[in-house]
Amino acid sequence: MHPNAPASHEKTSERPASLLRACALLSAVLLALLPVFAVCGYFLSGPAGILAAVVAFGICLFPGILALCVTAISQKLNQGVQGILGAMFVRLGVPLVALLVLPKIGGALVDSGVVVMVMLYYVVTLTVETWLSLRFVPANKISGEKSPPAAKVA
Repeated sequence: MHPNAPASHEKTSERPASLLRACALLSAVLLALLPVFAVCGYFLSGPAGILAAVVAFGICLFPGILALCVTAISQKLNQGVQGILGAMFVRLGVPLVALLVLPKIGGALVDSGVVVMVMLYYVVTLTVETWLSLRFVPANKISGEKSPPAAKVA
């Protein structure tokens, strides 16, 4: 048995069957946190805090889904490294731009804590999206199994 092979209790069927399922799982996790962020926002600054939670949710959800799409498509095209870099650009770029622009705009949304909420949502999104992205990588690439040797040229 290969030392990096999955244990007997680990099944390959535990991997998401599709991109749609991975996107749904990411959405479900972030949506489950929305009431927590909304309640915290409401107690800090009333209805504007709820809006801040929804904005932070959107700023992190859509790039996370797009990053999953980039990863899944790149794995199918056998362009894993490029896909991971592209997904990282999308996943990091949108929240980073939002974090740079929102304080400049100011207003009730920023006063309600949207910047902190985006940062917290980003950490959760990054964790879940990375875990789901690994499900698109074939098991032999994760375990480090070598591909068959190339034919030697005489």
